[in-house]
Amino acid sequence: METHVPNPLSQAVRDAYRRKEDDETLNPLVLADPSGKPVGRIKPGDVVIFYNIRGEREVELSRSLVEDDFREFPTAGPLGLHYTTMIEYSKDLRAEVAFPPEEDLEDTLSEVLSRRGIRQVKITEAEKAFHVTYFLSGKRKDPFPGEDRIIVPTRKDVKLFDEAPEMSVGEVADTTIREIREGRHDFILTNFANVDVVGHIENETAVIRAVEAVDLAMGRVLDEARKFGVPVLVTADHGTVERWLYPDAIVDTGHTSSPVPFVIVTDGAPLDIRREGELTDVAPTILHGGPLAAQKQSAEAHPASRCPHPRRLGLQPRAAGKSHRPG
Repeated sequence: METHVPNPLSQAVRDAYRRKEDDETLNPLVLADPSGKPVGRIKPGDVVIFYNIRGEREVELSRSLVEDDFREFPTAGPLGLHYTTMIEYSKDLRAEVAFPPEEDLEDTLSEVLSRRGIRQVKITEAEKAFHVTYFLSGKRKDPFPGEDRIIVPTRKDVKLFDEAPEMSVGEVADTTIREIREGRHDFILTNFANVDVVGHIENETAVIRAVEAVDLAMGRVLDEARKFGVPVLVTADHGTVERWLYPDAIVDTGHTSSPVPFVIVTDGAPLDIRREGELTDVAPTILHGGPLAAQKQSAEAHPASRCPHPRRLGLQPRAAGKSHRPG
């Protein structure tokens, strides 16, 4: 017997699931009265609370509601709303903030590298550019001194990326290999977005292709890094596709809390690191656990010298396809 769900929004979502729509492909839902007129539309002067806690798409959606001169897509025009966001999405947004940041994030990995005079470059495709630049720098838009950003275009010829699970991973790998060969930067951070992006779609065949594409691209980059003696750290910020089903056999397209890989590839002396850690340990390990730490000690011992910086490459598969304990 089917459970009765009196809430119309819940029922609409359930109906969408029956139409084979999932959380990633769910079409917009609008509550309407029997005549088809939308119910509950935002009206001029209304109070609006945007409770999402991210800060990427939310910026553009909020701008469309609060900016009188918004032109990126058609809107109903100026609404004069009393608009509040749960957190600060952007300092430039015309909105009240329910829980503003208590302080700016300082001493992020990028900031510390910059302060040490270590040249760095971040490489990703456009689909994840916001994450690798803005979020990774503690919600800072502008690069730090000595920081370059290379954004590879993301394909626009597909509706969803399960149609092209490889995305632009080949170009991202090519760009990383070029940077390794040219030696212009002391620290290279590369993000492979495929497994996270495709993993949110209920298409197992496409997910497998995404994992294979990242595996191939990462292998190419690792081979090149070893040729040039560049140590590599491989990790991810969360899992996704290593758990395909919920306990009730429904497909799980969300992020997981599984342990993720933390692999250091180097031809030098093995590093003494503990078996388990967390995301907050990644930056300290980069800064204090290897060649960059050795460079810092050398510079402190010989402050007048211009010692060449050892180089390091950080690879972020972006949602591991297979989970391992850090080690």
